[in-house]
Amino acid sequence: MTDLRTRGRDTRDSILESARNELTRRGILGLRVADVAEGANTSVTSIYRLFGDRHGLLAQILGDIMEDIVQSTVEQFRLNLEGRYGLSLEDLVSALPFQFAFRDLNNKFRLQILAAATENEALERRLREVISRRHDMWREILAEVQTRMAPGQNFDSRVFFGLLFDLMPYASSHLGDRRMSHDDFVALLVDKLRVDPPR
Repeated sequence: MTDLRTRGRDTRDSILESARNELTRRGILGLRVADVAEGANTSVTSIYRLFGDRHGLLAQILGDIMEDIVQSTVEQFRLNLEGRYGLSLEDLVSALPFQFAFRDLNNKFRLQILAAATENEALERRLREVISRRHDMWREILAEVQTRMAPGQNFDSRVFFGLLFDLMPYASSHLGDRRMSHDDFVALLVDKLRVDPPR
């Protein structure tokens, strides 16, 4: 029984690896289940048995890729601040892994994934889960980083969530009651845009 389970897991892993290769080579629209099966040395029937159909396969692989992107972003931020205490606001902002190179590397592919989700309910559900986990990961790490700030160097976590989620309609739409209300968002923007008159 264990041998069958191991073989099934190996087949699944081979299919997912082949699907990633096909996505790299042909993109989302060009992905063909027959090519994935050939690359995984398995049958189309096996893929359908494991994933239901092409939409199910795409939901799994694209969801995994989005999960990887989200995880690497949060982990990069965590690593950039690892072991550091007495943090300044400059340290905090400098640690954000949103440099242009990183964003440009994934942005086109992320847009393709979001476009695919409009026609793929399974992918849409998976992305909702990924966005929800992303929100929780950022909330957790920002709460922890807040404890390592230097005296007088506090930050407003609403700004992070506004930039990471509320300004991105797709992400915001999947947060439900955890997203910032319209009134709170307006109050945040007014607060951050206010400039004290010169003395």
